[in-house]
Amino acid sequence: GASVGEKLFLGRVGLENGGPACHACHSAGTHSDLGGPTLGPDLTDLAQRYGGSDAVAAALANPPSATMQPIFDGKALTDQERADLGAFFGSIRTQTTVQVDLLWIFGLVGAAVLLGLMYFFPKRNRINYLRQLRSRS
Repeated sequence: GASVGEKLFLGRVGLENGGPACHACHSAGTHSDLGGPTLGPDLTDLAQRYGGSDAVAAALANPPSATMQPIFDGKALTDQERADLGAFFGSIRTQTTVQVDLLWIFGLVGAAVLLGLMYFFPKRNRINYLRQLRSRS
């Protein structure tokens, strides 16, 4: 089912024939790396693009991209793995998925902290400090 497919996607359950976890190269739904880039495309809307979870499972019988073909050569997904992954991709709610780049959030928080520090250390103190530094030279 979808929960097993999610574990397969994330690599929490290994693929029977030894292929890498999907998450090694892709993001999907809420599973992304701090909103950063991945090697492969985001698969959040995969079931929508392919026309449902059964179509996704069928497409996974043969790696759909030239990049994936040598990686999965001799490491084909089993029928059950394909069905579980298809169910996982079908369960992702694309309408409610909002991806926020956490790096932007951290940057905004950092800027707010710096501005707050500037508020607590008035400009006249900085000017006096600069005068002290210049008088030592």
